Amino acid sequence: MMVDSFYGMEGDEAYCGLTVRDDCVFCIGGFLIEPGIIEHSAQSVAAMAGYRNFRDNLPPEIGYIGEIKSFSISRLPSVGEQLHTVVKEDASVLGTTLASVTVFVEEEKIAEGKIKFSLQGGNGN
Repeated sequence: MMVDSFYGMEGDEAYCGLTVRDDCVFCIGGFLIEPGIIEHSAQSVAAMAGYRNFRDNLPPEIGYIGEIKSFSISRLPSVGEQLHTVVKEDASVLGTTLASVTVFVEEEKIAEGKIKFSLQGGNGN
């Protein structure tokens, strides 16, 4: 599980978090490595979609990541640090959504990128 906090959603933005733990499969040498940051970002996007369906009284759906692009990571977070992630829906057409993800540790931006995903049932707004 790569999201341990969901702080809510305002408009087209959702807010998620993760406390980096040393028992995480993506932690090596006391740091959350790149695939872990990307997995956290993807699960944050899924949390946004799931929350939106819950909020709108829609059934849960299976989601699929279609593309991860323009992802940059400036530093690896260490064990004990808390990630605060903003997911912003940029565009949505026919159940496919493009979202921007920005990951922070405190006020420092450590990663950002774009994730395209689709929902099996097509409820994606």
